[in-house]
Amino acid sequence: MSVGKLIRQARNDAALSGVAVAKAMGLSTPYLHDVEHDKRRLVTGRWPALLAALPGLDPRRLCEESIDAGPVEVDTSMLSASQREVLIGVLMMAATRSATPKRGRKGAKS
Repeated sequence: MSVGKLIRQARNDAALSGVAVAKAMGLSTPYLHDVEHDKRRLVTGRWPALLAALPGLDPRRLCEESIDAGPVEVDTSMLSASQREVLIGVLMMAATRSATPKRGRKGAKS
């Protein structure tokens, strides 16, 4: 599942409109729409607002899907030292998992 589909699913599960989530995140509705349809990437600096707007969204899954989508740029300037350590641990776990081929995954060997 892509990052956009993950966000859209969490928004729909929470019965929230795109307008409401975009407003809560300080984004325009068209920008959020593009993120949900994988036309744009959501920088990690916006993740705290995303997770606050969609509490049902699993941050670990968000990290895993972001790594699968390509390089991840992380802004840790607003995190405490302990939060940075947790984030680094989660990203390293997700990177290890994404390096392991999965059955049925496009490009993975069976």
